[in-house]
Amino acid sequence: MNSNIPNSIIGAVSSVLAAHYYSHSKLDALFMESGAPGEIPEVNCEKKCSSWL
Repeated sequence: MNSNIPNSIIGAVSSVLAAHYYSHSKLDALFMESGAPGEIPEVNCEKKCSSWL
């Protein structure tokens, strides 16, 4: 099974998440609690979602 998320889905989900969780700290907590790998991206909310997805 392929575990890669298609870019079109990442783009759509990133913009929705960024609009709903309009705060960097809320997005950081969401992704960190979900086990997102690596350091916190230092970019705007939408790009942060996209980078972590």
